[in-house]
Amino acid sequence: MSWSDNVLVALSQVREEFVILMVDDLFLIRPADTERIIQVLDWMANTVSNCTHLYARPRPAVNCTDLVGPLPKGTYYRASAVSSLWRKNVLTSILRTGENAWDFEIQGSRRSNEFDGFYSTLLPCFTFTNGLIKGKWDPRALAVLKEHGVCPDTQKRGVMSYRNLTKLRLIELRGKMLELIPLSMRGKLKDLVVGTGVRYRPY
Repeated sequence: MSWSDNVLVALSQVREEFVILMVDDLFLIRPADTERIIQVLDWMANTVSNCTHLYARPRPAVNCTDLVGPLPKGTYYRASAVSSLWRKNVLTSILRTGENAWDFEIQGSRRSNEFDGFYSTLLPCFTFTNGLIKGKWDPRALAVLKEHGVCPDTQKRGVMSYRNLTKLRLIELRGKMLELIPLSMRGKLKDLVVGTGVRYRPY
């Protein structure tokens, strides 16, 4: 079964109106900011908001409260599988069978344009390290986990090569450069680059 199919099965067994979506290769390295999460949940329950990114990315262009700011339609990664708080019925509407998590974030972000009410927190509610990239352990994450007394078995999946780590760093640098561009223009720029025949590689 695909990632999206599994999420849909899980959601069908959840009675609550809101769910936090988190992929399983993100390792928390500090306690969650529970108080802030509850504040965001209370705010969502009393507004027409449908999704709030809890890790402050993408950063909203403006603030609408002291907690969150809006993610306008067309924002790249507007639909996120990374520590996002969702109204369950909207998440179910955006998911499609057969898609993996990367498909969901790219294609699902386009489908999210059918809905208003997408936001991002101004400060992260979670601090985590991303353990696996494309099925390989990120050596930087392994170093962080070791500091916390966690030593995963890397035999099955292997560790990212220096060459691939260098590529990843360049992709991360590209992401930081994109953050200098107005939020509403990032998706349009990405589509323009892809339209020239350049293959856009999300990590």
